[in-house]
Amino acid sequence: MAGLGFILLLFFGLLGFSRWWHLRDKYGFFNQLEVGLALVNHQGRIGWANDYFCTLSGYDRLALSGMKPKEEWPLRTVPWGSYRACVWAGGDGYRSFFENAIEGIFQTTVDGRYLRVNPALARIYGYHSPAELVVNLTNIAQQLYVDSQRRAEFVRLLQQQDQVCDFEAEIYRKDGSRIWIAENARAVRDGQGRLLYYEGTVEDITRRKQAEDQLLRHAFYDPLTGLANRALCLERLREWLAQERYFTLLFLDLDRFKLVNDTLGHTVGDELLVQVGQRLQAWLTPADLVARWAGDEFVILLGTGVPAAQQWAEQVLSYLTQPLTIREQEVVVAASIGMVASQGYTQPETLLRDADTAMYQAKLRGKAQWALFDTQMRAQIAGRLQLELDLRRVIERQELVLHYQPIVALATERVVGWEALVRWQHPQRGLISPGEFIPLAEEIGFTLVLGQWVLQTATGQLRHWQQQGLCDDQVYMSVNLSGRQVAHSRLVAWVQTALQESGLLPRCLRLEVTENSISEGVERVVSHLTTLGALGVGLSIDDFGTGYSSLSRLHQFPMDMLKIDRSFICSLGQPGPATNLVQGIVTLAASLEMQVVAEGIETPAQLWELKNMGVTYGQGFLLAKPCPDPWLSVA
Repeated sequence: MAGLGFILLLFFGLLGFSRWWHLRDKYGFFNQLEVGLALVNHQGRIGWANDYFCTLSGYDRLALSGMKPKEEWPLRTVPWGSYRACVWAGGDGYRSFFENAIEGIFQTTVDGRYLRVNPALARIYGYHSPAELVVNLTNIAQQLYVDSQRRAEFVRLLQQQDQVCDFEAEIYRKDGSRIWIAENARAVRDGQGRLLYYEGTVEDITRRKQAEDQLLRHAFYDPLTGLANRALCLERLREWLAQERYFTLLFLDLDRFKLVNDTLGHTVGDELLVQVGQRLQAWLTPADLVARWAGDEFVILLGTGVPAAQQWAEQVLSYLTQPLTIREQEVVVAASIGMVASQGYTQPETLLRDADTAMYQAKLRGKAQWALFDTQMRAQIAGRLQLELDLRRVIERQELVLHYQPIVALATERVVGWEALVRWQHPQRGLISPGEFIPLAEEIGFTLVLGQWVLQTATGQLRHWQQQGLCDDQVYMSVNLSGRQVAHSRLVAWVQTALQESGLLPRCLRLEVTENSISEGVERVVSHLTTLGALGVGLSIDDFGTGYSSLSRLHQFPMDMLKIDRSFICSLGQPGPATNLVQGIVTLAASLEMQVVAEGIETPAQLWELKNMGVTYGQGFLLAKPCPDPWLSVA
């Protein structure tokens, strides 16, 4: 009997297990159900969260606890085949945010057809309703994406990673116009890992992309001539030298240009520069580059040897011998051109220096000609070499002096801070501006020593003013940091030492860094700045708009102030995009909770316009000029 009982128990056990296995496959018993929840913040923006729940029965209802900000979302647990319908037919809370969300929400098949979209996505794509979009947009890769390869990349990332974040692409709207979007999406799979569909969100980022393009163009192209500017020229030079390409660099300076400006006006002078730049560009191949270096100076990079470059220079000189007609006036100018072959050079600065020396030699020879650099010309730069030697001894000889320019609250005209600006009081040449000796200091690696002196002197000066009762601890001292300082491993230690030796509170010190100085070694720079910010030191981005830091990356840096470059300010009130650019920067700063300082305010009209834009702080000659003892000048 015991044996028969065991056999019957085994028979019914196997029968039950077989039935359980059938129900598991059919109804999803004990399968894991992956639930994708869309969480909405107070601005109506959407984020996705995943969780996993074990089903107990194919027909039970399961209240999903802990997945709310506002309410529990009940969801009927069904086999995987009905999962999609279950989610899209969820509770009232889900339908509400789905219908009213600011961002577009979608669900697509694996082969690129929309299954369901919300009204926001239909609006973004230019359709009257979600139904119209689903019916008409049946091939996402071919109908939606401007570049179908971007869709292929999007799908590839989803298949590899099961999610994609901030994927940017240019797409067509229904009317054929183009916009930029950023997509966040995930791949939804069943309990066996089989891909079911994609779902995610879409945001229209066209305005942000346009702002980036404007800033990029301002950073790398001259607004007057449309040619490459100094920054882009230097970048191309570094690339070509790193690639060990053989090329010829020409440094062109217009002769008698100042006379044109003085006699015919700056408008004619500007149009002359435009015409010359267009002609130089027309004579180049797409692989070459012409850049407006500064004023009436142009730098040309020719991917040829010296003989071909000499022929090109002759062509330019011949063209300039002919009178140019500008505003019904004939204008005659000439050019002096210096050229140097790239062979043997590794640094852009030395290549440019020698080309500049050759150009200067051409002027000495009578102008309107070209000169090829040779080593004998180095005798012409003996004065520069002497200046370099003098610069190395400038601290021990106590020839450096700081001038201080106030930073003013525009609404009240109250001084909120000072910017320390270094000057060189040369015993023979008199006061030398930083524009002349700072590049030399960078070239000879003297900026670290120079920067430490400025930091120590400026912090000590502000503390001295505080002790004299000239200002309180609500006023700060702003000090500029070079790229080498920002990236140096001892930056934090230098700042701490300066604060300790001076007795200045950290909040009374503000450090300014340019966009270009934080574009390389980002992780190291972010680490240094984060540490300084934690100490209480203020951090500013200086000359914003002259370099290029991707707007999508700007929030990575712990900055609390943004200084608009003077080149934007001086163009306010003139035809061109300057006003819109400044307003865009102010809006950007506000969105990042950063204060704004306008540099280079020189006219009441500029001041008035900046106030109307909501700019809080400013500095410039209109408000006060830099001087070594500002309190004496105020008195």
